[in-house]
Amino acid sequence: MRNLPKELDAEAALGAWQQKCTEYQGNALLRYSCETITPLYGGGVEAGKVDVALPIRPSGLRGQLRYWWRLLNYNSDSKALFQAERAIWGGIGAKEPTASRVALQVEGVSAIHIYPSFTYKKESDGHYRSVPKLGPGINAYALFPAHGSLERGGHRIKEYPHQVAESGIRFALNLTLDPRLDSVQRQQVEETVRWWASFGGIGARTRRGL
Repeated sequence: MRNLPKELDAEAALGAWQQKCTEYQGNALLRYSCETITPLYGGGVEAGKVDVALPIRPSGLRGQLRYWWRLLNYNSDSKALFQAERAIWGGIGAKEPTASRVALQVEGVSAIHIYPSFTYKKESDGHYRSVPKLGPGINAYALFPAHGSLERGGHRIKEYPHQVAESGIRFALNLTLDPRLDSVQRQQVEETVRWWASFGGIGARTRRGL
């Protein structure tokens, strides 16, 4: 098995990113320095659109972490899984809602550059090419929902290709852990972040290469 480049070794990268757990007003504080390695697609309040004002949404990250936590802690007893999830991430129960014991904060988001994911080129006869040209760093499989469409006959663009944010966005992710979480639950949270950073992402199409 070939050795991965250091920047693609998730365990080594997380080891370098994660600072030691510190105490902050009685709560454990985990800090992670993050950087995107592919273009960012979607992630805003409008599907398929990058929110320039808030490109990294804590609510989206929370959803990603919950997904990976469920995957890592899956068992056949759905009731026990639901209760264990609520004990960490909060949720709506039969009697009353439970607040999350993991608070997420995103800060220090770097400047982002938005550009079209695809570009339709017009031929000399006035028709557009049916297959658009890929933008920088774009993977056609991962982003096929973003390539837009042409009107019948190819004379006009019916839907313009969606825009994406250039890779290399940097931001800090802070997780504040409630002291009521036990050592097993804290370990689960850290493992969840490790899997999300290795195989997940932010925005849309995170399980299709982004």
